[in-house]
Amino acid sequence: MTVLCHKGGMIEMPKKRAFMEVLAISLSEDCRFPVLEFFTFLYVVATIFFSNMNFGSGSVVLFQFIKTDEALTFSIIKGLTGFPIFFLLLLITKNIAFGLGNDLERGTMQTFLSYPLTRRMLLTAKLVSSVGVEILLFLGIQVCVLYIMAPYLVSMYVPTIILAYVAALCFPLFITGVALLLSLVLKKGSWGLMISIIMQFAMQILTTIASYLNTASSEIIVKISSVINPIIALDRYYMSSPQHFVQEYFFENNIWSPSFSEAIYYIGAGYVLVLFIFLVAYFYFERRLEI
Repeated sequence: MTVLCHKGGMIEMPKKRAFMEVLAISLSEDCRFPVLEFFTFLYVVATIFFSNMNFGSGSVVLFQFIKTDEALTFSIIKGLTGFPIFFLLLLITKNIAFGLGNDLERGTMQTFLSYPLTRRMLLTAKLVSSVGVEILLFLGIQVCVLYIMAPYLVSMYVPTIILAYVAALCFPLFITGVALLLSLVLKKGSWGLMISIIMQFAMQILTTIASYLNTASSEIIVKISSVINPIIALDRYYMSSPQHFVQEYFFENNIWSPSFSEAIYYIGAGYVLVLFIFLVAYFYFERRLEI
């Protein structure tokens, strides 16, 4: 399984090789035919469908009230990521639940622990396979479609595009962290998958209801939701700011209009929360999990 090398490479090389072996095994499980091909098809179809909706007659009417190309770029990306990101979350949580979760449930993890890897490196290899590759695939398809539909915006507003995708991916990563932690604690991936899907729908319903209410409590709900899903804060900045929007009557019942710096703070807070959940999962896998 490993080969001892000369001084200086005696420990490092076997670990690198073991890491790549675990990653290759995990990729063969997470990306087996036809799962990855099916989700790739969903990404492409959903992204193209929503791009057509973005440039349809209804959206053109909305675009007339957008003052800046920066806000227009954000609005297009928000439309592109809306439903396709649900498929991304479904694929990632499936990988966590039926990949890592089944490894724990069936005892396969014991085989991986026989490799000369720390538990931290082992979990990292599993996450690169189940989360990292899928996010790169999602972003690749999204950016390609965006460039085909609006090449001028892509070339001129790269920082806005990056910021929008960073904000959009925070919520899926939060749900992924929760699913990971539940799968480790319960040692049953199916529970993590079910709870994460329920959390996603509950979050969307709660945020939508709070957005239509003009009360102090609903403002608090929207702000808390913006920590978990920061694209809400970024959307409220672009779509209710006089700097970017011609008329504010679209948001006449708007309960909260953050500044750009506030939206950035919410994105940062969201990723701090995501980092905390993943650190707890890593700590539990290293120190508490009995396999």
